[in-house]
Amino acid sequence: MSHLLSADPSADILSTTDTQRARHGCGAYPYDKGTLLGVLAAAVQVTRIIEVGTAFGYSGLWLSHGAPRALIDKIEKIPRVFVSPVNTVLTI
Repeated sequence: MSHLLSADPSADILSTTDTQRARHGCGAYPYDKGTLLGVLAAAVQVTRIIEVGTAFGYSGLWLSHGAPRALIDKIEKIPRVFVSPVNTVLTI
């Protein structure tokens, strides 16, 4: 799990989310403790994750970093606005 404690591999996604929130006043607030999400996913060896409200995918990227073999289902209310390019997202 030591690779989870290194520099944030998704820092650019976090920065983009913060920029978009400031620019558009949207409610996208990434969990800024991504490292913890990765460590928790690795510690419990999850095989399936559901993320509701994906924004740019920062939290999902950390979860997948910690559990690279897990299937992640993502649900986003706002279609085609904040979809992460690395994941398929179900919009409602």
